[in-house]
Parts: sequence; structure tokens; C-alpha cells
Amino acid sequence: MNQRDDVEGRAAAEPASAIAPRSEPAQPASKERTAPRRVALLSQLERLLPSQFEAVVFRARIPTGYLPGGTVSQTERAIAVLRYIEQQDQLDRLERIVQQVGIGGGQAGRGRSPRSRSPKWAGIGGRGAPREGGRGRAGRFVLGFVVFVVAAVTVVLIAVGLHGDTPRPPIGVPPGVAAGPPDAQTVPARPPSPQPTRPPSGGCPAGMVRVPAGTFRMGSVEGTGNATKPRPHAVALATYCIDRTEVMVKAYADCVKAGGCTASPHTVQWHEPGADDLSTSCNGDERPDHPINCVDWNQARAYCTWAGKRLPTEAEWEYAARGTDGREYPWGNDEPRATRLNACGLECVAMVRRERNKSWHAMYHASDDWETTAPVGSFPEGASPFGALDMAGNVLEWTADRFAAGAGVGAASSRSEWIPRKPRTGYVIRGGAWNDYNPTFVRATSRRGADPADRAAHLGFRCARGG
Repeated sequence: MNQRDDVEGRAAAEPASAIAPRSEPAQPASKERTAPRRVALLSQLERLLPSQFEAVVFRARIPTGYLPGGTVSQTERAIAVLRYIEQQDQLDRLERIVQQVGIGGGQAGRGRSPRSRSPKWAGIGGRGAPREGGRGRAGRFVLGFVVFVVAAVTVVLIAVGLHGDTPRPPIGVPPGVAAGPPDAQTVPARPPSPQPTRPPSGGCPAGMVRVPAGTFRMGSVEGTGNATKPRPHAVALATYCIDRTEVMVKAYADCVKAGGCTASPHTVQWHEPGADDLSTSCNGDERPDHPINCVDWNQARAYCTWAGKRLPTEAEWEYAARGTDGREYPWGNDEPRATRLNACGLECVAMVRRERNKSWHAMYHASDDWETTAPVGSFPEGASPFGALDMAGNVLEWTADRFAAGAGVGAASSRSEWIPRKPRTGYVIRGGAWNDYNPTFVRATSRRGADPADRAAHLGFRCARGG
């Protein structure tokens, strides 16, 4: 067994509770109690050989991007490790790892005997150290003073790392895009919301995927420049995070319970004739892991704000769905099938005939097992290049952009159900839905619109952060 296998094996043996991050930051009082431990850990990390230090970083699962790059001292790297461990409240686990690496690696210091260190560092020092004379005591005094200074600096750096990077308020409309006049419907005041643990540099909170900075060709090669088919054009985006799945019913219910959201009325308000019949397909508590639907644009924005996020821009949504290779669908260029998305299959056709006494078409000649919405993330085969799920099918999704404000977009070529009644105040909706039968509707470039007050059983949302 090589050293990496051994490290991985011992890391896998660690209990899950030892690595799970807490949902709330530690209180100041606990920082004071753990200050001596942090000082001791810093000193131990400084004394480790480079190979031992890297073993500690690997076993403690410190993200590579979190450590300072370039030519830096081991002290600076040790401070970065402590700052990350303090955020995760895993001092006990780090002490255990340092002890095991120190013992397994033999001599833990830099050219010093382990017996020359204080026995209070169990596993690195040892009993029976020879008694020191006057010079030894003076040396220990100087060492103690240095450790005190390092401890003070460490506490300040940790405090800055924990409290100095308050997330910016979510931005509803990206720079360079006209926000337009505010909607007449008021948004409830934002109540206190649960702030997710700030991720390490380059990371994303749980339930989100990272989309790296890049430039891509937005729009369809068939684009004609009208509102539903914008011409292809280059768009550059900074790194951001986007929800892996659509927002679930149970997550939205938490927001309602906290006072940050208004409850879904479980009714449809849509401009397609006969759409009111679909109110029975609005998801409620009986479907906690299905996407929330039948909510308007303001309700979607209120949830994302409460969660410390925002609605994605239209460009962010398309980039997360198709990446940079110009693919037609999130999974590639192959035609849709029942294992890749939840659209209208044979089960949907049967349901429409049974409940609405109408004829309908199937996108694929198979059943995807869900007459309306499916639990979010049920089709991993349809994942996007960045790991986002359900970006084709299940429910359409609100974005932050005005319908008539997209780059390369002109006026609507004709009246259709996919164009808002008031295009200049409507918003873009993206992705396909469970009742779509035309493959064109689930392409990553498909662009539709809705009025901010619209609600539909085939319309939900997901959130974004950063950028």
C-alpha cells in the first residue's frame, strides 16, 4: 500500500460527524477557550516536515485553492489551514491528524529531537525530557514570548477571515442590462435569513455547482434576431455558483415559515387558453422533493434573496446549461430520451387524454414515469457540463433578465403564448417542462418569456450566487 492509499484509508475511517461542517459559526466565548489549542496546533504545524505538512493538508481535506500559492512560508500555510479548520469547527480532528502524522512520520520537527519539545503536545513530544539550565529557561521564555505573539496574530487573522468577508447583497439585474421600471407588485420585506457557511475560495455552498469564468457563444445557430431566437453572440462571465437542482417544495416551505416568502396560491395564472385546468398540478406538501411551481417572478426573487442568493441572469443560465462547446442540450447533441429528462412521454399523453379529454404528442416514444413534475435530480444522465440537473425538462425557470433586454434580441416576430403580454416588463424563462413535446423547447438556447405575475404548473426556478 502506498502512502496516499494509507492516508485515504485512515481518512475514510474517520466518523462522518467529525467532518460535517456546522450550520452556525462558533460563538466568541468558544474562541477564547480554544485559543491555547490553536496556538499549540500552529506551533506543531510549523515544525512538521514539508511531506508531513502535505499529509496533514490531504487528510484534513483542505481545498487546494484555499492555501496561499507562490513562495510562502510554512507559517503562512499553517495559518491558512487553521483558518479553514476554525470555520469548519474541526480542531479536534486536526489535532488527531497532526498527532497521527507526527507519530507515523517519525521525527516531526525540523532537525530537532522530539524529546526537546514540551510534553504537552501529546504524540509529538514525550516524557522524560532532560531538565534545562538557566540558558534553557531563558530560551523557553523567548520561545514562549514568540508563541504568544504568533497566537495574537493568528486570532486576529482568524477573526478577519470569519467576519471580514460579509457576502454582498444579491443583485437582481446584472451590470449592463437595463433594470426597467419596478413592478407594481410589492415584495415582502426581507426577514432574517439563514446565511450559508461561506465556502472556501473557489468553492460553492452545499447544493450548488461552480461555473468557472469563461466566454461562450450565446444563442442558437438558427437565430434570426427576434425575441425567441436571438442571434449568436459572445458573452464573457465571471465565476459563479448555481443551484444543482430547481428549488424544492420543502425548501420554499421553510422560507414561508420564516416569513421570507408568500405561500404559493396553488393556482395557475397563465395566458394560454385552458391553462387554468392545470391548477391541480401545482405541487404542495405532499410532494416535498418536487420543484416548487405555481409561483410568480416576485415570489421566486424573494426566496433567492432570503436564501442569500439571487435569480440567475439569462446568460448565466445558458452557460451553466451548455458550457463552451456549443452543444444543443445539457447532455450533448443527441436527441432527448426518457432517461435524460422529464418531458412529455407516453405517460403524459395518457394523462392529458384521461384528465382533459384532449390529444397530445409525445417527445419520445417511451415513459419517463412522471405524468407531471418529477423529484428534482431524478435524471442524472441529463446533467450539464458543470453538473447542473433538470436544465431541460421538469419545469421552466425564471431568470433575472427582462424579456426584451437580451443582447442580440430584437422585437417579437409574431404573437405567441411564449411572449409576455407586455414584453418590456416581462422576464425571460428558460429550460423545458414536463408537458413539452417539441425537442426544440428543451434546447439549452430555447428562450421564452412571461409576465412577472404569471404562475404556471410548468414554471419554477433555481438560484445563483457570485459572479
